[in-house]
Amino acid sequence: MKLEWVGGLVIVALLLGSYALVGKIGHTQGMADVQAKWDKVNKDTADEVGRLQRVVATKEAEHNILSQRNSDELARTQEEHAKAMAAVLADYSQRLLLSTSRATVYERLSKGTATERDRLVQHAAELDRTLEEGRSLVRELGQTLGQCEVTVGVLGTQILLDRNLLK
Repeated sequence: MKLEWVGGLVIVALLLGSYALVGKIGHTQGMADVQAKWDKVNKDTADEVGRLQRVVATKEAEHNILSQRNSDELARTQEEHAKAMAAVLADYSQRLLLSTSRATVYERLSKGTATERDRLVQHAAELDRTLEEGRSLVRELGQTLGQCEVTVGVLGTQILLDRNLLK
C-alpha cells in the first residue's frame, strides 16, 4: 500500500509539475504574443505618425512658398501704387499751373463782348457739370473701397477660420 501511496504521490507530483510547466510555457508564449502585437501596433503608429509628419512638412513648405510669392506680389503692387500715386500728384501739379493760366483767359472773357460772356457762361456750366460728375465718381469710389475693405475683412476672417481648422 505504501508503494501505491508513493506511486500516487509521484503521479500527482508529476501532474502538478507538468501543469506548472505547461502553465509557465503558456504564460511565456502568451506574453511573447502580446508583446509582438504591442510592438506591431507601436511600429504601425510610428509609421503613420512619420507619414503624417512628412505630409504636414510638405504642405508647410508649399504654404511657405505660396506665402512668399503672395508677399512678393503685395510688395510689387505697393511699389507700383506708389509710382502711380507720384504720377497722379505730378499731373495734379501740372493741371494747377494750367488752371492759373485759364483763370487769366476767363477774366479776359468776362470783360469782353456779350458773345464772349455767353461762351464763358456755357463753359462755366460745363465745368460745373464735370465737377459734379467727378464728385459722384469720388463717392462711388469711396463706396467701392468701403465694400472692398469689408470683403477683405470677411476673407481674412475666413482664412483665420481655415487655419484654426487645420491646427
